Amino acid sequence: MSKNTIKTTLLLSALGAFFVLLGGAFFGGGGATIGLVIAFLFVGGSYWFSDKLAVAAARGKEVSEQDAPELHAMVSGLAQQAGMPMPRLYLSPMEQPNAFATGRNPRHAAVCVTQGILQVLEPDELRGVLAHELGHVRNRDILISSVAAAIATAIMFLGLGIAAERGWARFHFQGASPGALQIEVVGQQFQWNFRYPGPDGVFGRTDPSLINDAGGNFVGLDTTDPAAQDDLVLPIIAIPVNREVELILRAKDVTHSFFVRELRFKQDTVPGLTIRVHFTANKVGKYEIACAELCGLGHHRMRSDLFVLPPDEYENWLRQQAETE
Repeated sequence: MSKNTIKTTLLLSALGAFFVLLGGAFFGGGGATIGLVIAFLFVGGSYWFSDKLAVAAARGKEVSEQDAPELHAMVSGLAQQAGMPMPRLYLSPMEQPNAFATGRNPRHAAVCVTQGILQVLEPDELRGVLAHELGHVRNRDILISSVAAAIATAIMFLGLGIAAERGWARFHFQGASPGALQIEVVGQQFQWNFRYPGPDGVFGRTDPSLINDAGGNFVGLDTTDPAAQDDLVLPIIAIPVNREVELILRAKDVTHSFFVRELRFKQDTVPGLTIRVHFTANKVGKYEIACAELCGLGHHRMRSDLFVLPPDEYENWLRQQAETE
């Protein structure tokens, strides 16, 4: 077994072990199994398809002896001198002078040359370049570099994926803290409605049959319910800074998307579904709420404002809204 083959085996083994250990560390025994499956996919892909990926990136097209007789004869002669089978030959339309050989072993090699290098090099010069590249395949240097690149990509992919998955899970699957401020958000064509539960902290009963946009009852609030007497339904939303907020998202008609760019907050509202998400805003300011779904011809009007206020200003604002109502 050659030195480079040993290097390749060690790199592939390290990649597989990395996936298994990482899966087990984050998700237990089941995660280790998933990591093993992913490891097989990455390792197998790195070994079997490195040549195809490199040629595809260069937009190479396979050419026969009839298509490029001189180039074919040159590569064939070099392969014979190196004791290798004739590799597949590809021609790339790129104008940048370049030539490379790739493949997991000499029996599965590919040589790709660009139109640019054919225009700037003399035949002897091109022969020297191709001989050098075929030497890489003969010694499996290309395979080692491809596997190393795959390992780096896999590490970055998993690192970003795990960080994003945990953040997404906290946002969607972990419930809000008991003291979180609850606000109901109802999307409709073409406005947002925000309902606060009032001082009692309890949302009043709603009934879709009571919805009356012309009368200002946008969410179907049942005013015969004592808990609904102090509910506030507003066209804007304000929240206290550094306090967790739980939004209860609904939609009356079509799918909308509650989007606050600065908070990196985006969640669809779907008719018939109640979706709960929670977050904490840590910077005072005024932020635009947009609808990130094309919800109809009046979509451009589907916007509002989110005010993040100091706690005392928030309480004053809420009191003023109640007095106005």
